[in-house]
Amino acid sequence: MKKVDQTEFEDKGDCWRACLAGLLGLGLEDVPVDCTPHGDADNWRDELRKWSVKSFGLSPVFLRIEHTDTVADFVPVCGCIVIGRGPRGRDHCALFKKGKLWHDPHPSRDGLVKCKLVVLLAAADPDKAARKMRKLCLL
Repeated sequence: MKKVDQTEFEDKGDCWRACLAGLLGLGLEDVPVDCTPHGDADNWRDELRKWSVKSFGLSPVFLRIEHTDTVADFVPVCGCIVIGRGPRGRDHCALFKKGKLWHDPHPSRDGLVKCKLVVLLAAADPDKAARKMRKLCLL
């Protein structure tokens, strides 16, 4: 994982793209826009899955979190993207590691106030994933 900051804000914010890049140890420019909610593709989750499996042997797993008041109530210990309500009243996402905020890509670094969704990357092709992650120094 590496810390990548978002460069777009408000309605076209790219916090998701920055978090995905950071989770994979990439630069912001390495994540295709079609793999984000703001891409041209209506099926951005399918595009994300295709790209991440082809490129890294990893498939995103989306876990909806309900009945929780704070982010700390449920966050896995592995590196993940947490999506929820930010302190500015908008949907936002940040990187978490070992159950705690690791990097908020927004310049305020305020994190999240409520968790809605956790995104993990699972090995769809374990051999390819291991090779790619070693190359990126993530294992």
